[in-house]
Amino acid sequence: MSIPIDLLRRGMKEHQLEERCYINQQWSDILKNYNEVFKVSVTYSEITPESAKECDFSDTGFESEDVNYTLKELIALFERKWFNEASCSELSYGCWFSTEFQIIDYSTATERSESIHIECSECNWNRLIKVLEHRDLI
Repeated sequence: MSIPIDLLRRGMKEHQLEERCYINQQWSDILKNYNEVFKVSVTYSEITPESAKECDFSDTGFESEDVNYTLKELIALFERKWFNEASCSELSYGCWFSTEFQIIDYSTATERSESIHIECSECNWNRLIKVLEHRDLI
């Protein structure tokens, strides 16, 4: 790998620049398939005080089902909705992510959580997790 002389003149050591170039190449490889398609479903669960007494949800369902997203669109969805609670501790292939329960109707004390379910190859899953972790979204 050849290092530009002007960068060496700025005081960076050659090994630092090689590492920096390597890291940039890794991110370039991860993001090059930004248009890769992920099949996404978003579900919701609602709880009222009455349903909580019965240890059940008052309502559940799909917000959207099997919608195609690119990696870029999926990242934007994570930024908008803040799906920060994973269904598994090791972020393994196939787990889903949920929002925290939030009050949506103060008059009935109804709380709602949404979950995102992502269908893709394991390779794309690993790529997605790296990007989400790098952006502190999960």
